[in-house]
Amino acid sequence: MLLAGATVKRRWQESAFYPAHRRIAKCYRFFLRLKVATGLGLMAPVVNHHASIKELIGDIFPDVDSAALLIGTAGPNQKNTIQLWSRERGVVGYIKYAETHIARSRLENEFKMLERIPKGVGPEVLKYTSFNDGNALVLSPIVGRAISVSMHPPSWIHEFLNGLQISPCEGIGEHPGVKIFQAKYGSAVLPWLESLSHRKWPVVFYHGDFAPWNLLHWSGRNAAAIDWEYGLSESLPHLDLIHYLLQVGRLIRFWTPRQTRVFVINYMLRHFSLDLEEIEGLVRLLAYHVYREAIADGHLENTNRVLWWRSVWECEK
Repeated sequence: MLLAGATVKRRWQESAFYPAHRRIAKCYRFFLRLKVATGLGLMAPVVNHHASIKELIGDIFPDVDSAALLIGTAGPNQKNTIQLWSRERGVVGYIKYAETHIARSRLENEFKMLERIPKGVGPEVLKYTSFNDGNALVLSPIVGRAISVSMHPPSWIHEFLNGLQISPCEGIGEHPGVKIFQAKYGSAVLPWLESLSHRKWPVVFYHGDFAPWNLLHWSGRNAAAIDWEYGLSESLPHLDLIHYLLQVGRLIRFWTPRQTRVFVINYMLRHFSLDLEEIEGLVRLLAYHVYREAIADGHLENTNRVLWWRSVWECEK
């Protein structure tokens, strides 16, 4: 993280942008924030001394005077995110920046998804353009708070996902989401799609990285999701919820693929009128899709992340 705040208070506020969800990560973030707030950490002028960024956002955010830059994980899909600050208004927006071919492709997909999804369920696109050696997506901020991470999502998450329905039920042969998976993966997914052929399914927007850390919630049932770069404009229902549960099991509980898969299947049996074959088909389809997307992002097949998802769709321990 690079910070540009001129005062201790501003740097403390900006450093909250650093993500942390596990207890040990929250402890690390606290000491990191102390370090950078007092000027002992890594700081650099992110906005004030970079005229090109001023040119990018000047017509949208003329009062920006500070920023926090979160550098993404190194790799072919690396993206950087800048949180923009105004002295008078606080956080006023974000810039997502991508340089590599894969990262630019993901960023362009996020732009297209945000243009299509219902208003209010994601940030507003303010600008999408070429920038320096890559592409930049300028977004509005979302007012809300991060949600607690739990294997038992709050009920409003179900309502949020229900709001992503595009059209009524379609049979497997006509379902556009099914056609997308068939076109991408061919015969590899046919057994799982066949398990879904006994009923019709709604067509929904698919977030693609649905997890607690990509959700913000405020009063009542209101919520929004960020980071739509893996989204699909037409897909099957329940895949986002399954992804949510699998990610919490993998990254927060450190469960094995088998432990997590069993929990997800039991959860879905309790909350939805689906049979075991249908749920297993959805879980394995989702895991295979995430596995293939990770490979497309440049992750090696022998890495822990990729092997974990492979174990889910192969039903290994």
